[in-house]
Amino acid sequence: MTRLAAILLLVAACDTPSPALRLRLTEGATQSCEAVDCADVPLTCKTWMSIRIVDPADPSAPFLSQCQEVPLNRNRNLCSIATVDLEPKELPVRDLEIQVALYPESMITTDPITLADVCPADAQYDAVHGFPVESAGSPAIGGRAYYRPGDETVTVTLGCTNLELVNDPTCVGLATVSVKATVDDFDLAASVTPLEADRLSVTVGEPSPSAGSYALNPGDVKALERTAVAPPAWATADQLFTSFACLAVLEDLPGSTTSLTCKEARVTDDELDFKGIRLTTTSLDQILIGLSLTQVPAAGMTIGIVLDSHGDPVPNQVVTAPGGTIMYLASDRRSVVGAATSGGPKGAVFVSLDAPFGTTFGTSGGMPNEMLSALGGRVSNKVTIVVLQFAGPIIEEP
Repeated sequence: MTRLAAILLLVAACDTPSPALRLRLTEGATQSCEAVDCADVPLTCKTWMSIRIVDPADPSAPFLSQCQEVPLNRNRNLCSIATVDLEPKELPVRDLEIQVALYPESMITTDPITLADVCPADAQYDAVHGFPVESAGSPAIGGRAYYRPGDETVTVTLGCTNLELVNDPTCVGLATVSVKATVDDFDLAASVTPLEADRLSVTVGEPSPSAGSYALNPGDVKALERTAVAPPAWATADQLFTSFACLAVLEDLPGSTTSLTCKEARVTDDELDFKGIRLTTTSLDQILIGLSLTQVPAAGMTIGIVLDSHGDPVPNQVVTAPGGTIMYLASDRRSVVGAATSGGPKGAVFVSLDAPFGTTFGTSGGMPNEMLSALGGRVSNKVTIVVLQFAGPIIEEP
Protein backbone atom coordinates (compact mmCIF):
# COMPACT_ATOMS: atom_id res chain seq x y z
CA MET A 1 0.00 0.00 0.00
CA THR A 2 1.31 3.45 -0.83
CA ARG A 3 2.53 5.50 2.12
CA LEU A 4 0.08 8.20 3.16
CA ALA A 5 2.41 10.72 4.77
CA ALA A 6 6.07 11.06 5.63
CA ILE A 7 5.52 12.62 9.05
CA LEU A 8 2.74 11.75 11.45
CA LEU A 9 3.50 13.52 14.69
CA LEU A 10 5.04 16.91 15.41
CA VAL A 11 5.98 15.87 18.92
CA ALA A 12 6.68 18.29 21.72
CA ALA A 13 10.04 16.76 22.69
CA CYS A 14 12.85 17.49 20.23
CA ASP A 15 14.72 14.27 21.10
CA THR A 16 11.74 12.07 20.24
CA PRO A 17 11.51 10.95 16.58
CA SER A 18 8.44 11.89 14.55
CA PRO A 19 7.22 8.62 13.04
CA ALA A 20 6.02 7.96 9.50
CA LEU A 21 2.42 6.91 9.06
CA ARG A 22 2.00 3.99 6.67
CA LEU A 23 -1.19 2.34 5.48
CA ARG A 24 -1.59 -1.22 4.29
CA LEU A 25 -4.51 -3.48 3.38
CA THR A 26 -5.32 -6.51 5.44
CA GLU A 27 -4.14 -9.84 4.09
CA GLY A 28 -6.52 -11.81 6.30
CA ALA A 29 -10.02 -13.10 5.70
CA THR A 30 -11.68 -10.70 8.15
CA GLN A 31 -12.99 -7.61 6.33
CA SER A 32 -10.93 -8.59 3.29
CA CYS A 33 -10.68 -6.10 0.42
CA GLU A 34 -10.11 -9.06 -1.96
CA ALA A 35 -6.75 -7.47 -2.84
CA VAL A 36 -3.61 -6.34 -1.05
CA ASP A 37 -2.60 -3.75 -3.66
CA CYS A 38 -4.41 -0.41 -3.43
CA ALA A 39 -4.47 -0.25 -7.25
CA ASP A 40 -6.81 -3.27 -7.27
CA VAL A 41 -9.37 -1.78 -4.87
CA PRO A 42 -11.88 0.54 -6.61
CA LEU A 43 -12.84 3.91 -5.19
CA THR A 44 -15.57 4.99 -7.59
CA CYS A 45 -17.49 7.59 -5.62
CA LYS A 46 -16.61 10.81 -3.87
CA THR A 47 -14.85 9.75 -0.69
CA TRP A 48 -13.69 11.50 2.50
CA MET A 49 -10.83 10.39 4.71
CA SER A 50 -11.05 10.76 8.46
CA ILE A 51 -7.82 10.76 10.49
CA ARG A 52 -8.25 10.97 14.25
CA ILE A 53 -5.47 10.93 16.84
CA VAL A 54 -6.84 10.40 20.32
CA ASP A 55 -5.98 9.42 23.87
CA PRO A 56 -6.78 5.67 24.00
CA ALA A 57 -8.45 6.23 27.36
CA ASP A 58 -10.62 9.12 26.11
CA PRO A 59 -11.29 8.98 22.33
CA SER A 60 -14.05 11.60 22.62
CA ALA A 61 -11.52 14.49 22.81
CA PRO A 62 -9.14 14.04 19.86
CA PHE A 63 -5.77 15.74 19.64
CA LEU A 64 -6.30 15.83 15.85
CA SER A 65 -9.51 15.32 13.88
CA GLN A 66 -9.05 15.70 10.14
CA CYS A 67 -11.81 15.22 7.57
CA GLN A 68 -10.74 15.72 3.95
CA GLU A 69 -12.11 14.81 0.54
CA VAL A 70 -9.86 12.35 -1.29
CA PRO A 71 -8.66 13.66 -4.70
CA LEU A 72 -9.44 10.62 -6.87
CA ASN A 73 -6.73 9.52 -9.26
CA ARG A 74 -7.34 8.76 -12.94
CA ASN A 75 -7.98 5.07 -12.20
CA ARG A 76 -10.33 5.79 -9.28
CA ASN A 77 -8.76 3.32 -6.90
CA LEU A 78 -7.67 3.24 -3.27
CA CYS A 79 -4.17 4.50 -4.11
CA SER A 80 -5.85 7.94 -4.29
CA ILE A 81 -5.59 8.30 -0.51
CA ALA A 82 -1.81 8.65 -0.80
CA THR A 83 -2.34 12.24 -1.94
CA VAL A 84 -4.04 13.30 1.31
CA ASP A 85 -1.70 15.52 3.33
CA LEU A 86 -1.77 15.24 7.09
CA GLU A 87 -2.58 18.48 8.89
CA PRO A 88 0.50 19.72 10.84
CA LYS A 89 -0.18 19.76 14.54
CA GLU A 90 2.04 19.44 17.61
CA LEU A 91 1.01 16.47 19.71
CA PRO A 92 1.97 15.28 23.18
CA VAL A 93 4.62 12.61 23.63
CA ARG A 94 2.50 9.81 25.02
CA ASP A 95 0.61 6.71 23.95
CA LEU A 96 -1.74 7.67 21.14
CA GLU A 97 -4.39 5.90 19.10
CA ILE A 98 -4.53 6.63 15.35
CA GLN A 99 -7.83 5.98 13.59
CA VAL A 100 -8.15 6.08 9.79
CA ALA A 101 -11.53 5.70 8.06
CA LEU A 102 -13.08 6.37 4.65
CA TYR A 103 -16.66 7.60 4.27
CA PRO A 104 -18.98 8.31 1.31
CA GLU A 105 -20.30 11.81 0.68
CA SER A 106 -23.71 10.86 2.10
CA MET A 107 -22.17 10.46 5.58
CA ILE A 108 -20.38 13.85 5.61
CA THR A 109 -21.93 16.89 7.32
CA THR A 110 -20.95 20.57 7.36
CA ASP A 111 -20.01 22.61 10.41
CA PRO A 112 -22.56 25.48 10.50
CA ILE A 113 -19.96 27.99 11.72
CA THR A 114 -16.74 27.12 9.91
CA LEU A 115 -18.46 25.40 6.94
CA ALA A 116 -15.78 22.71 7.17
CA ASP A 117 -16.52 19.11 6.27
CA VAL A 118 -17.22 16.90 9.27
CA CYS A 119 -16.71 13.14 9.23
CA PRO A 120 -18.50 10.79 11.65
CA ALA A 121 -16.59 10.54 14.94
CA ASP A 122 -18.38 7.59 16.54
CA ALA A 123 -16.79 4.67 14.70
CA GLN A 124 -15.95 1.76 17.00
CA TYR A 125 -12.96 -0.51 16.38
CA ASP A 126 -12.72 -4.13 17.45
CA ALA A 127 -10.02 -5.18 19.88
CA VAL A 128 -8.77 -8.14 17.83
CA HIS A 129 -8.04 -6.79 14.34
CA GLY A 130 -8.48 -3.05 14.84
CA PHE A 131 -11.09 -2.84 12.09
CA PRO A 132 -14.35 -0.85 12.36
CA VAL A 133 -17.17 -2.70 14.07
CA GLU A 134 -19.81 -3.39 11.44
CA SER A 135 -22.93 -1.30 12.06
CA ALA A 136 -25.32 1.03 10.26
CA GLY A 137 -22.89 3.95 10.64
CA SER A 138 -19.60 2.17 10.09
CA PRO A 139 -17.15 3.52 7.47
CA ALA A 140 -16.47 1.90 4.12
CA ILE A 141 -12.84 1.18 5.00
CA GLY A 142 -10.97 1.67 8.24
CA GLY A 143 -8.45 0.61 10.81
CA ARG A 144 -6.56 1.75 13.87
CA ALA A 145 -3.08 1.44 15.35
CA TYR A 146 -1.14 2.75 18.34
CA TYR A 147 1.85 5.04 18.72
CA ARG A 148 4.29 4.53 21.58
CA PRO A 149 6.91 7.21 22.33
CA GLY A 150 10.04 6.37 20.36
CA ASP A 151 8.27 4.57 17.49
CA GLU A 152 9.71 5.44 14.08
CA THR A 153 6.78 4.03 12.09
CA VAL A 154 3.08 3.59 12.77
CA THR A 155 1.38 1.13 10.42
CA VAL A 156 -2.40 1.18 10.20
CA THR A 157 -3.89 -1.95 8.64
CA LEU A 158 -7.13 -1.17 6.84
CA GLY A 159 -10.07 -3.53 6.47
CA CYS A 160 -12.89 -3.18 3.95
CA THR A 161 -15.89 -2.99 6.27
CA ASN A 162 -18.44 -1.95 3.64
CA LEU A 163 -16.64 -1.22 0.37
CA GLU A 164 -19.94 -0.83 -1.49
CA LEU A 165 -20.47 2.53 0.23
CA VAL A 166 -17.80 4.14 -1.96
CA ASN A 167 -18.51 2.13 -5.12
CA ASP A 168 -22.23 2.57 -5.65
CA PRO A 169 -22.90 4.57 -8.86
CA THR A 170 -25.95 6.17 -7.26
CA CYS A 171 -23.74 7.90 -4.67
CA VAL A 172 -22.64 10.44 -7.29
CA GLY A 173 -26.16 10.88 -8.59
CA LEU A 174 -25.43 9.39 -12.02
CA ALA A 175 -26.62 6.05 -13.33
CA THR A 176 -26.22 6.74 -17.04
CA VAL A 177 -23.94 8.60 -19.41
CA SER A 178 -25.14 10.05 -22.68
CA VAL A 179 -22.85 8.96 -25.53
CA LYS A 180 -23.05 10.69 -28.90
CA ALA A 181 -20.97 9.75 -31.92
CA THR A 182 -20.19 10.45 -35.54
CA VAL A 183 -17.84 8.39 -37.71
CA ASP A 184 -15.17 9.64 -40.13
CA ASP A 185 -13.32 7.68 -42.78
CA PHE A 186 -9.61 7.30 -41.92
CA ASP A 187 -8.40 8.17 -45.42
CA LEU A 188 -10.81 10.99 -46.19
CA ALA A 189 -10.94 12.65 -42.74
CA ALA A 190 -14.61 13.27 -43.47
CA SER A 191 -17.87 11.69 -42.39
CA VAL A 192 -18.89 8.34 -43.81
CA THR A 193 -21.81 8.46 -46.22
CA PRO A 194 -25.30 7.30 -45.24
CA LEU A 195 -24.82 4.17 -47.37
CA GLU A 196 -21.51 3.40 -45.66
CA ALA A 197 -23.09 4.05 -42.27
CA ASP A 198 -25.72 1.41 -43.01
CA ARG A 199 -22.95 -1.19 -42.98
CA LEU A 200 -21.42 -0.10 -39.68
CA SER A 201 -21.83 -1.52 -36.20
CA VAL A 202 -21.13 1.23 -33.65
CA THR A 203 -20.74 0.26 -29.99
CA VAL A 204 -19.20 1.75 -26.86
CA GLY A 205 -17.51 0.14 -23.89
CA GLU A 206 -14.57 0.15 -21.49
CA PRO A 207 -11.56 -2.12 -22.07
CA SER A 208 -10.59 -4.19 -19.06
CA PRO A 209 -7.25 -5.69 -18.00
CA SER A 210 -6.77 -9.19 -19.35
CA ALA A 211 -3.65 -11.38 -19.04
CA GLY A 212 -1.33 -8.41 -18.69
CA SER A 213 -2.99 -6.47 -21.52
CA TYR A 214 -6.44 -5.05 -22.26
CA ALA A 215 -9.47 -6.54 -23.97
CA LEU A 216 -12.84 -5.26 -25.13
CA ASN A 217 -15.12 -8.27 -25.32
CA PRO A 218 -18.64 -8.42 -26.83
CA GLY A 219 -20.14 -8.46 -23.35
CA ASP A 220 -18.33 -5.23 -22.48
CA VAL A 221 -19.97 -3.04 -25.13
CA LYS A 222 -23.36 -1.55 -25.79
CA ALA A 223 -24.73 -0.79 -29.24
CA LEU A 224 -25.47 2.81 -30.20
CA GLU A 225 -28.64 3.58 -32.08
CA ARG A 226 -28.65 5.53 -35.33
CA THR A 227 -30.08 8.97 -34.60
CA ALA A 228 -29.44 10.78 -37.90
CA VAL A 229 -29.23 9.64 -41.51
CA ALA A 230 -27.19 12.47 -43.01
CA PRO A 231 -24.69 13.19 -41.73
CA PRO A 232 -24.83 9.86 -39.92
CA ALA A 233 -24.89 9.98 -36.10
CA TRP A 234 -25.39 7.53 -33.27
CA ALA A 235 -26.23 7.76 -29.57
CA THR A 236 -27.01 5.87 -26.38
CA ALA A 237 -27.94 6.99 -22.87
CA ASP A 238 -27.36 3.81 -20.89
CA GLN A 239 -23.70 3.41 -20.06
CA LEU A 240 -21.27 3.97 -17.19
CA PHE A 241 -17.47 4.22 -17.18
CA THR A 242 -14.84 4.30 -14.47
CA SER A 243 -11.57 5.16 -16.27
CA PHE A 244 -11.82 4.91 -20.07
CA ALA A 245 -14.39 4.72 -22.85
CA CYS A 246 -13.87 3.43 -26.39
CA LEU A 247 -16.10 3.80 -29.43
CA ALA A 248 -15.85 0.63 -31.53
CA VAL A 249 -16.59 0.74 -35.27
CA LEU A 250 -16.89 -2.45 -37.33
CA GLU A 251 -17.86 -2.64 -40.98
CA ASP A 252 -20.15 -5.49 -42.03
CA LEU A 253 -17.76 -6.83 -44.65
CA PRO A 254 -15.63 -10.01 -44.71
CA GLY A 255 -12.23 -9.59 -43.05
CA SER A 256 -13.07 -6.33 -41.30
CA THR A 257 -11.32 -5.44 -38.04
CA THR A 258 -12.83 -3.38 -35.24
CA SER A 259 -11.32 0.09 -34.92
CA LEU A 260 -11.40 1.89 -31.58
CA THR A 261 -11.35 5.56 -30.66
CA CYS A 262 -10.73 5.98 -26.94
CA LYS A 263 -10.69 8.70 -24.31
CA GLU A 264 -10.56 9.05 -20.56
CA ALA A 265 -13.96 8.78 -18.89
CA ARG A 266 -15.24 8.87 -15.33
CA VAL A 267 -18.31 7.77 -13.43
CA THR A 268 -18.99 11.47 -12.85
CA ASP A 269 -19.22 12.24 -16.58
CA ASP A 270 -22.75 12.82 -17.84
CA GLU A 271 -21.99 13.14 -21.56
CA LEU A 272 -19.29 11.90 -23.94
CA ASP A 273 -18.89 12.94 -27.58
CA PHE A 274 -16.95 10.70 -29.95
CA LYS A 275 -15.67 11.00 -33.47
CA GLY A 276 -15.13 7.37 -34.39
CA ILE A 277 -13.04 6.17 -37.30
CA ARG A 278 -13.82 3.65 -40.02
CA LEU A 279 -10.67 1.96 -41.26
CA THR A 280 -11.46 0.03 -44.44
CA THR A 281 -10.05 -3.43 -45.01
CA THR A 282 -8.17 -2.08 -48.03
CA SER A 283 -6.43 0.61 -45.97
CA LEU A 284 -5.65 -1.74 -43.11
CA ASP A 285 -4.17 -4.35 -45.45
CA GLN A 286 -2.04 -1.67 -47.08
CA ILE A 287 -0.66 -0.60 -43.70
CA LEU A 288 -0.04 -4.19 -42.61
CA ILE A 289 1.95 -4.85 -45.80
CA GLY A 290 4.05 -1.77 -45.05
CA LEU A 291 4.81 -3.30 -41.65
CA SER A 292 5.55 -6.74 -43.14
CA LEU A 293 2.57 -8.18 -41.24
CA THR A 294 -0.14 -10.48 -42.53
CA GLN A 295 -2.72 -9.62 -39.89
CA VAL A 296 -3.39 -7.48 -36.85
CA PRO A 297 -1.32 -8.79 -33.91
CA ALA A 298 -3.32 -10.68 -31.31
CA ALA A 299 -2.25 -8.10 -28.71
CA GLY A 300 -3.65 -5.29 -30.87
CA MET A 301 -1.97 -2.23 -32.36
CA THR A 302 -2.27 1.55 -32.68
CA ILE A 303 -2.54 3.32 -36.03
CA GLY A 304 -2.41 7.10 -36.09
CA ILE A 305 -2.34 10.05 -38.42
CA VAL A 306 -1.44 13.74 -38.12
CA LEU A 307 -3.79 16.14 -39.90
CA ASP A 308 -4.09 19.87 -40.42
CA SER A 309 -7.25 21.85 -39.82
CA HIS A 310 -8.53 20.90 -43.28
CA GLY A 311 -8.00 17.18 -42.75
CA ASP A 312 -4.89 16.93 -44.92
CA PRO A 313 -1.84 14.89 -43.79
CA VAL A 314 0.94 16.89 -42.09
CA PRO A 315 4.53 15.83 -42.86
CA ASN A 316 7.65 16.18 -40.67
CA GLN A 317 5.85 15.60 -37.40
CA VAL A 318 7.55 13.68 -34.59
CA VAL A 319 5.03 11.72 -32.53
CA THR A 320 5.69 10.80 -28.91
CA ALA A 321 4.28 7.84 -26.98
CA PRO A 322 5.83 7.28 -23.53
CA GLY A 323 6.54 3.59 -23.13
CA GLY A 324 5.91 2.83 -26.80
CA THR A 325 7.84 2.69 -30.08
CA ILE A 326 6.68 4.82 -33.03
CA MET A 327 7.14 3.75 -36.66
CA TYR A 328 6.41 6.07 -39.58
CA LEU A 329 5.05 4.83 -42.90
CA ALA A 330 6.28 6.11 -46.24
CA SER A 331 4.00 8.31 -48.32
CA ASP A 332 2.73 5.24 -50.20
CA ARG A 333 2.39 3.26 -46.94
CA ARG A 334 4.43 0.40 -48.43
CA SER A 335 7.32 0.62 -45.98
CA VAL A 336 8.55 2.00 -42.68
CA VAL A 337 10.84 4.93 -43.25
CA GLY A 338 12.24 8.05 -41.56
CA ALA A 339 11.97 9.55 -38.11
CA ALA A 340 8.90 11.72 -38.74
CA THR A 341 5.64 11.66 -40.63
CA SER A 342 5.74 11.57 -44.42
CA GLY A 343 3.86 13.81 -46.85
CA GLY A 344 1.47 13.12 -49.67
CA PRO A 345 -2.23 12.24 -49.84
CA LYS A 346 -1.60 8.94 -47.98
CA GLY A 347 1.13 10.28 -45.72
CA ALA A 348 1.43 11.28 -42.05
CA VAL A 349 0.59 7.75 -40.85
CA PHE A 350 2.37 6.35 -37.79
CA VAL A 351 2.07 3.01 -36.01
CA SER A 352 2.90 1.53 -32.62
CA LEU A 353 2.85 -2.20 -31.97
CA ASP A 354 3.95 -2.04 -28.34
CA ALA A 355 2.39 1.03 -26.69
CA PRO A 356 0.17 -0.22 -23.84
CA PHE A 357 -3.45 0.81 -23.66
CA GLY A 358 -3.80 4.17 -21.94
CA THR A 359 -0.73 5.67 -23.64
CA THR A 360 -0.99 9.34 -24.54
CA PHE A 361 0.25 10.00 -28.08
CA GLY A 362 1.27 13.54 -28.86
CA THR A 363 2.93 15.98 -31.23
CA SER A 364 3.37 19.73 -31.46
CA GLY A 365 3.69 22.39 -34.11
CA GLY A 366 1.47 24.76 -36.02
CA MET A 367 1.21 28.52 -35.64
CA PRO A 368 0.67 29.44 -32.93
CA ASN A 369 2.31 26.37 -31.46
CA GLU A 370 -0.20 23.66 -30.53
CA MET A 371 0.35 20.66 -28.29
CA LEU A 372 -1.79 17.78 -29.53
CA SER A 373 -2.54 14.59 -27.63
CA ALA A 374 -4.89 11.62 -27.85
CA LEU A 375 -5.34 8.33 -26.06
CA GLY A 376 -4.25 5.08 -27.68
CA GLY A 377 -2.55 1.76 -27.04
CA ARG A 378 -3.06 -1.94 -27.62
CA VAL A 379 -6.42 -3.67 -27.10
CA SER A 380 -6.50 -7.37 -27.99
CA ASN A 381 -7.37 -8.08 -31.66
CA LYS A 382 -8.40 -4.47 -32.23
CA VAL A 383 -6.90 -1.46 -34.00
CA THR A 384 -6.85 1.65 -31.83
CA ILE A 385 -6.98 4.80 -33.96
CA VAL A 386 -5.24 8.01 -32.89
CA VAL A 387 -5.99 11.21 -34.81
CA LEU A 388 -3.83 14.24 -34.01
CA GLN A 389 -5.39 17.22 -35.78
CA PHE A 390 -4.24 20.82 -35.62
CA ALA A 391 -6.84 23.53 -35.23
CA GLY A 392 -4.67 26.34 -36.59
CA PRO A 393 -2.52 26.78 -39.70
CA ILE A 394 0.71 24.82 -40.16
CA ILE A 395 3.72 26.99 -40.98
CA GLU A 396 6.89 25.02 -41.58
CA GLU A 397 10.18 26.55 -40.48
CA PRO A 398 12.57 27.46 -43.31
